Amino acid sequence: MHYLFLFYLLIISIICGQDEVYINNLQIKDGMYYQPLDSKPYNGKIVDINDEGDIILETNCIRGKINGSWIEWYDNGKKKYEGLYENGYRSGLWKGWHNSGQLWKEGFYFYDKKEGTWIYWYLNGNKQELKTYRKGKLDGPIKKWYANGQKKVEGLYREISEYEISSKYGKWVYYLNHSGTARISKYYAIN
Repeated sequence: MHYLFLFYLLIISIICGQDEVYINNLQIKDGMYYQPLDSKPYNGKIVDINDEGDIILETNCIRGKINGSWIEWYDNGKKKYEGLYENGYRSGLWKGWHNSGQLWKEGFYFYDKKEGTWIYWYLNGNKQELKTYRKGKLDGPIKKWYANGQKKVEGLYREISEYEISSKYGKWVYYLNHSGTARISKYYAIN
């Protein structure tokens, strides 16, 4: 009987001493994470698991906001996403992978908005797209390729400041697969 009591005491101490919380067990209030029945924003490690019990998400929370590394995995154990959060916003270099493990996309975030050049790849490893962003909107050169590596599209996006939208601008070249011929279009924004 004494051993049974010690066993239960050990189990309770392990559960109470747990330093990570499942993301589904947290509540979001005003954009911040809280544990149920706790008025203070959550501080600590956050995880998620799949049906088999494997970890598929690992991150940290400081004062109720996601902070630090964010890593997600597919159910097959291959990495899905990796990046950083700063005070609840995606920030810095982010990468995403196909479920085969092949790199899928890579680019930077600044205050949760895409910034700079983003590159996307096909499953076979060839480039699929290269897009340029400014403050989360397409703004700059864009290139696309067919899965076989041949050029598909080259063009430019510009933000129309009056409407705060991105629009095709200037010369766009559309390449036809295998034939080597191209169609050229010109786009001009009216302000």
